[in-house]
Amino acid sequence: PGAPAVPITPNNDRYINPIPSPDGTHVAYLGMESGLYVMRTDGTGEPVFLGQGNNPAWTSDGSGVVFDATLDDGHHMVAGDIYYASGNFSEISNLTEGYGHIGQFPSISPNGQTVVFEVDGSIYEGTLQ
Repeated sequence: PGAPAVPITPNNDRYINPIPSPDGTHVAYLGMESGLYVMRTDGTGEPVFLGQGNNPAWTSDGSGVVFDATLDDGHHMVAGDIYYASGNFSEISNLTEGYGHIGQFPSISPNGQTVVFEVDGSIYEGTLQ
């Protein structure tokens, strides 16, 4: 049943953690050496590089993705923010800039208006505009 699976990513890195968009038209994935990307699932077009990031989560309509980007000193996390990529994934906003905490593991509510994420074992909530 179905067509055979075919690779859609370029061969210049090793890719992990594919997360398909709810409508199935895109996939977010992590390049182990390069960072976070979004690409069409049919393999057409070029991947969009979002930068260093982890833990992508899609809006319910597939029009945007939130993710975290953290920085460590080799032993401990020293910084981390939550980002939102929208508008063909080329518009990237820092949702927690100047927040003073290390935000990770974002998720978006089904209505697309609320972002929740973890900070030091506590769950925080914010509005996505």
